[in-house]
Amino acid sequence: RRDFSLYHLFNSSASFYQQRFFSSGVEETPVVIDFISQKTGTSKEKIRSEANEFKIYDLLDKHIVSLSTGEGRRILLLILWLTNSKVICFDDPYAGLDHEGKRLVSHALSMLQMKNVTILITCAGNKPPDFITHVLFIENKTIGYAGEKMGFLLQHRETDMHIQKVVVKKYVEDESDHSFKVLAKFNNIAIKYDNKIVQEYFSWQINKGEKWILTGPNGSGKSTLMSLIYGDNPMAYAYKLVVFDKVRGTGETIWDIKKLIGFFSSELQQFFPRNMTLYESVLSGFSNHFVVRNNLTGDHYKQADQLIEAAGLTGMKNQPLMRLSFSQSRIALVCRALVKLSPVIILDEPCQGLDNKATTIVNGLIDIVCHEEWKTLVYVTHQIENIPAVINRHLELKK
Repeated sequence: RRDFSLYHLFNSSASFYQQRFFSSGVEETPVVIDFISQKTGTSKEKIRSEANEFKIYDLLDKHIVSLSTGEGRRILLLILWLTNSKVICFDDPYAGLDHEGKRLVSHALSMLQMKNVTILITCAGNKPPDFITHVLFIENKTIGYAGEKMGFLLQHRETDMHIQKVVVKKYVEDESDHSFKVLAKFNNIAIKYDNKIVQEYFSWQINKGEKWILTGPNGSGKSTLMSLIYGDNPMAYAYKLVVFDKVRGTGETIWDIKKLIGFFSSELQQFFPRNMTLYESVLSGFSNHFVVRNNLTGDHYKQADQLIEAAGLTGMKNQPLMRLSFSQSRIALVCRALVKLSPVIILDEPCQGLDNKATTIVNGLIDIVCHEEWKTLVYVTHQIENIPAVINRHLELKK
């Protein structure tokens, strides 16, 4: 299955963007074990037994839309396991998984291989998993290699790639107030999914001009923290949470917050209208909605054009997202987050599922847009070995 199949599968249980952050919305969706039983026709007893093999027994009683990306991927893996297929195809099964999640997925795939299941996977980068025996490498729309894995490893080694350094000129005047000193301050809060606490007595302060990388295992609360800052999570009003120097709920609106932030998340890509063109998608970043404002000027278009050109996507800007690859769509939506040249950029797993070249492009764009001392960046990732050069702070969450 490719990533959009995962989204399609779970979207049948979710009706709107960020539903998993609304308690009433979560409760309206099925729990995981009921969902799996309905999709596969498998008894709950067998599902619980097989879930032990995947070490995801504790996920079975969670509501489906409360799963993190990594947890959802492991549930999808279990669903495919239960189909008893002789040939199984996975499109980048490791995307969005932490190191432990990747290890568990590799273990499960190895078990399938031992049961004489033929496994075909796509994989970003030049390092095939240990259980892989043969590699087909596509380069520039042609076959660059086909044969045993060892031969591939000898011929294709990791190389450094660099995005062309360009100057991004600010064409559109920004009249919003940038005088804040603290982007966000959490003071002894608790984060929980359903009735399970994943962070307790959590405190964190993000000051203006800091560039943070946020890491941690799947389900540790990374996306929830981002949603609290960005205004997508109603629980922000339950905490004494400071955003842009003000305690939430003291008169500001979520649009006052959003207008100062460029934002991307995997969940946003999941729900973004795929009939919009790449150009329209980037331009919608000026509105904070999934639409293009009708009062954009020539300067707005210039702003979008230069980012699209820096990303190498100019020739595709009139194509709808549905006709683009997963990587191209993701890079386009990162450009959407950057196009306002906002004082704050929040990117939740922007490079998830991207190969090394695409990751380098994304990180290069971030470095270009966020290099000023007064720009604030929060960058959520599992890939700590390849991050923007501007990063100067690190917070690692533990479960």
